[in-house]
Amino acid sequence: MSFVESLLKVAMQAQAPVAEDLTALRAAVFRRLHSSGWRPSLQPARGLPHMRRSDEALLAAFLAGDADAFEELAKRHLAWLVGHVRRNLARTADADDLVQDAWIVLLERGAEVLRHPSPNVAGFIFGVLRNRIRKTLGTRDFGLDSFSEPVDAVDLADLMSERQQWARVVRLLERECNLLEQEVLARVLDGLKNTEIADALELKPGHVRKLKHDALKKIRAALRQEPA
Repeated sequence: MSFVESLLKVAMQAQAPVAEDLTALRAAVFRRLHSSGWRPSLQPARGLPHMRRSDEALLAAFLAGDADAFEELAKRHLAWLVGHVRRNLARTADADDLVQDAWIVLLERGAEVLRHPSPNVAGFIFGVLRNRIRKTLGTRDFGLDSFSEPVDAVDLADLMSERQQWARVVRLLERECNLLEQEVLARVLDGLKNTEIADALELKPGHVRKLKHDALKKIRAALRQEPA
């Protein structure tokens, strides 16, 4: 498993749900879905109410217009998805807009998710949301093209000395770094060059260098402070 794949898995597991009432946001998502062409059925869902449906069964029902299936999916996943995006974006309104966008993508590509040999509804919507967060952060102009510190010459061997170290680095990366720093350093450790990372993440090369530099400083500081 690559650093990028490991990071996504750890990031999902690390998210804490928000504790607030999300009724208003759930209603906003519902309206966005409806305006995008989703037509919830007026007929009540059939089946035993006490049976817990899988995410995949709920997604199939949701795509078919089952409003109860949408409510159950939102009940399971909305709070921790909101927690992740609000952790990375300062403005609540921006964060909630991205959550709504992610549900629209789920509606548009849900059939594709279900055709996968191993469907992962939560993983798909989390990945979509994470990409939206990254693009939002990446469009901000920090004037980083002038950054010239020679970070490319830094030896990364201390972060890749053994496989067991990988898990530790990934965990610290998710905990200590912001989302863009996480995405950049994970790709550095997967062997990509700065120019390749810049293309993949739609960032300027100077931005990649700065994010790499900052992430390395944070991870090395955390490694020094935390017992192995």
